[in-house]
This record gives sequence, C-alpha cells and structure tokens, in this order.
Amino acid sequence: MRALAVRLLLALTVTAAPAVAQTRDPAAAESLFRGAKAAEERGDFKAACGLFAESERLDPAAGTLLNQADCEEHLGALATAWGHFLQAKDQLSPGDDRIAYATQRIAALDKRLPHLSIHLPPNAPPGTVVMRGQVEVHTAALGVPVAVDPGPLALTATVPGHAPVATSVTLAEGEMKDVTLKLDAPVATLPGAEGPSTSPTGDGAGTRRTLAWVAGGVGIAGLGVGVVTGILALGDASTFKNNCSQTTGACQNQTGVDAASSGKTASAVSTAGFIGGGVLVAAGVVLYLTSRSSTSPTVGAMVLPGGCAASVAGRF
Repeated sequence: MRALAVRLLLALTVTAAPAVAQTRDPAAAESLFRGAKAAEERGDFKAACGLFAESERLDPAAGTLLNQADCEEHLGALATAWGHFLQAKDQLSPGDDRIAYATQRIAALDKRLPHLSIHLPPNAPPGTVVMRGQVEVHTAALGVPVAVDPGPLALTATVPGHAPVATSVTLAEGEMKDVTLKLDAPVATLPGAEGPSTSPTGDGAGTRRTLAWVAGGVGIAGLGVGVVTGILALGDASTFKNNCSQTTGACQNQTGVDAASSGKTASAVSTAGFIGGGVLVAAGVVLYLTSRSSTSPTVGAMVLPGGCAASVAGRF
C-alpha cells in the first residue's frame, strides 16, 4: 500500500510539473525582486509590494514572501502581512535562521490585528451570498472572528433574485467588531401568514377609480351629443312637417327633402349618444362604487324598441 501511495505521488508530481514550469519565470522574478527592494529604499512601499507579489507569483519563494509581508506591514495591511509571514514560516526548512524572524513578526502582528464577526439575520433565505471585500464568506465562517486589515471594509449580502445590499465598516488596530448585515428582501414568512394584500387602497382600486372618472366623463359627453342631435332632429321633424305631406310623405320642395334626410341622421346619432353615454355613465358609477370591493362588476347594454337598457352585475 505504501509503495502504491509513493507511485501515485510520483505520477501526480510528473503530471503537474509541466504546468508549474509554464508559470515560473525565475529570471523575471529576480528582476522584479530587485526592483521591489529599490522601491523600498525610495520609500515607495506601494510599488514595492506590487513588485514583490508579482515576483512571488512567477517564482514562489519563502524569502520573497517574507519581504512582501514586511512591505505590507509598512502599508498598514496587518492581516495580509500576518498571513504571509505564517505562509513563509511554513515553507522554511527546519533550522533556517529566518524562522525566528518570522515567528517574532507573527507574534508582534497578532497583538495588533482587528477581528470582524459577520452575521446574517436568523431568517435569511437559503443561498444568501456574503462577500467581505472580494472574498466570499461561506456559511461556516459566519459568526467567527476573522483577522482583517485595519481601515474601511466593504461587506455585501445578496439574496437570490434581489440586489446586493452593501455595508461599510471601519476597524482600528486591535478592535473586535460584530456586524449583522441587512438584506434586500422581506423577512421569512411563517406558515399560514397572509398572502398579498387585497386592500382596496391598492393599485387595483386606484386604477378602477381612474377608469370610473374616465368612463363617466366620456359618458356625459355622449349624453351631451345625444341631447344636441335630438334637438336638431326635432327641428328637422318640424321642417319636414311644414314642407311635406304627412299622409304620403311626399315633399313639396328641396327644403323638405333635406330636412327628412338630416332628421334621420340626427335621430340615429342622438340615439347612439344616449345609449353609449348612458352605458358609460352607469359603468363609471359602478366602477367608482366598487373600487372599495375586490369584486369586479359586469356592465352591459342592449337596444330595445324605442330606447335602450343597461345592466350591471356584481356584488356591492
């Protein structure tokens, strides 16, 4: 079994070796390292830290990590520097003189580190994503004090289907802080809780009242047309009576013929105006009255011999 494990380890090492070789560039890493040291001598620690990080990426080495951690400490990134000192110490071989230095720096930084505990509301929906800066905080890490760099820190919580909610916190050296994030979603509803509100003051009731005013206004206009054209029809009827025979319907002149034609048109328009206007006014009244009820009324109309009728069905 031990021999099998050794062979598997060798196989993995051989398989991974080409990939590692492709990412390493010792010559470029050494040049970047020297550039970082020069930047440190100038006091440009921001540039130096970037060069150390790139040198470490191209050719990982414990010595580079130690220098990078020291640089980050100068910038005030205490937790980042602390983590790199720990990482460098783990990479050093037993007996290496630099272990004592790394241990001393780790102990000194440990006393200065701020710690942050992140919490979600107890009823946060499943799948809520929490981010600390650019790092996702998994569920197991919620509520656990975690070392962070001093200064401002952006936190976000995202409920599935909702926009992220950002929270900003600022920590000083050595500070311990607990933060409960806010969510862009209502709290979880207990079983049996009421569903969507059907209050008459909602959007549906408001829309119904608006339609009531529109229908009523158009209906009144229609009734006005019916009245005006009715008066015109009566005038044409009088003209027809004076210029045409009541028995045969024959007209003595063009005035009577024109009165007969325009009278029919005015009479038809007047009837349509009264029917349409009456129905719309009735609909407007019903819509307004039922805007306080969730029941939608049904309004109908029919033309009857000599007039019209409107019907309204609903619960009031």
